[in-house]
Amino acid sequence: MRLLDRPSRQNLARLEQVAGTFARHGLTTLVAHMRLAGDLPLRRRVRLKWLTLAGREPRADDWAFAVRDALVELGPAFIKAGQVLSVRADLVPVELADALRTLQDDVPPVNFLDIKRTVEAQLGQPLEARFRWFSSAPLAAASIAQVHAAELLDGTPVAVKVKRPGIDARVARDLDVIVWLAARLERTWPATRKYRPLAAAEEVRRYTLRELDFRGEARVMTRLGQSFADWPDVRIPRVYQATAGVLVMDHVACFPIDDLAALAAHEIEVPRLVQTAVDALLAQIYDFGLLHGDPHPGNLQVDTAGRLVFLDFGIYAELPPRLKRNMALSAMHLAEGDLHLATSYMLKVATLKHGADPRGFREAVRELYQTWRGSPAQGYGFGRLVYDQIMLAARYGVEFPADAIVFAKALLTLEGVAFRLAPDLDLSRQAEPFLRSLRWKYIAPRRWLAVLAETLPLWLDVAEELPLASDRLLERQLSRREAEPSPRPAWGEAVFPGLIALAGAVLLAGAVPPTWNGISLLGLAILLAGLFRGARAARPPRG
Repeated sequence: MRLLDRPSRQNLARLEQVAGTFARHGLTTLVAHMRLAGDLPLRRRVRLKWLTLAGREPRADDWAFAVRDALVELGPAFIKAGQVLSVRADLVPVELADALRTLQDDVPPVNFLDIKRTVEAQLGQPLEARFRWFSSAPLAAASIAQVHAAELLDGTPVAVKVKRPGIDARVARDLDVIVWLAARLERTWPATRKYRPLAAAEEVRRYTLRELDFRGEARVMTRLGQSFADWPDVRIPRVYQATAGVLVMDHVACFPIDDLAALAAHEIEVPRLVQTAVDALLAQIYDFGLLHGDPHPGNLQVDTAGRLVFLDFGIYAELPPRLKRNMALSAMHLAEGDLHLATSYMLKVATLKHGADPRGFREAVRELYQTWRGSPAQGYGFGRLVYDQIMLAARYGVEFPADAIVFAKALLTLEGVAFRLAPDLDLSRQAEPFLRSLRWKYIAPRRWLAVLAETLPLWLDVAEELPLASDRLLERQLSRREAEPSPRPAWGEAVFPGLIALAGAVLLAGAVPPTWNGISLLGLAILLAGLFRGARAARPPRG
């Protein structure tokens, strides 16, 4: 369904259901701006009008919860929309994002015979050929899938996540409806445009379609399991098999991280658990570049041995090296109070829209920082500071990548969980040792050697082109009838330092002796000499 098309009969009927549901929950202003009257036949138009008039307009402080309840009633795609938007407060009002965090995704379970047929079709063999035992009652049932306990043939206990039959077509239709509706609201309701409804709907579509294919979730679990392999206090369930609609993984006996009674019963050391949780999330964000995007207590649990267990990787974020490095450096300098450097690293990964005001953004961050410094940790924590500075950026025409927003929300969510266990937690202090170790990692010579090795082919290409470029430049210089004095250095002075630096880089990459800890001292000296010579050549002459 293209955005400007008249809705199909099927989608029009669904739009009427959506409008009627919002109307019953009192969201009559929203329904009015849908402007569906011209698309509906008279009988349906009258019915929608009656629902609009009969609906109870919620109080000013209730409207966000009315939206939440309407989304639950509308089913899987709308529930997923709520879950995605709960971590994207840049795309919806903050009060709505907070209300959507309490959205419950509990639905009646699917009949076991349908589940059995789905598993057999996905795995390509009878249930008995893969499992020694398979529970007919689910451990949990949600809008997209439900989870059953089972045992593999060798007796290994597993949890089997099974997609609800027919859910793909239903969700695809409703995602079309959501995108079409967002485009309509953006055109007809100017007050919503600052929240970019269409961008929000497209984001919902992207995340939801990704979550419908369990192979993506399995890939994230496997990668994080490998990354945490040397962490004795963190556990990622092992994946045994994954298809688009079935995920077979370890069944871990665990309980929510904020269950204080269970923590006490198992004599688990809470301060150590909190530090592990903080370090684990920081490692995902700033080191691994792959993170669980929604670490609330339902997804962040503890096993009986006291290990931290991450569950349900439907919402995740992947951070490219440049993004995670700059955001890590920004967090370091923010914690240290160097706001200029903190915001400079942030702006390096942001997109500046037309008319952007980066200076205004820097001043706004300074005000937030002062609020943080003057507040008790639980009143305004470091996670809230990181999150709020990203959220306010849009006001100044500064836009951050979606995955940066997801990680900021994950950090805020974890901080909220940690406060329940340790009310005096100071996240900036908890994170200080980890961030300090990253600082040395980012400036370590071995890292720059790796960068040079990766870019060496490009440098060699440049070196091959330099003689030809130099000849062409010399010919142009000689062909000028009248040479004008120039304050810039001659071509040889400009090119020669680059050749020196390139030679040093080659020696470094080859670890040419003499070496120290595997670093070519000769190569390092030549590289630094080339850089120094180039810096001097670039300076304008005095006088």
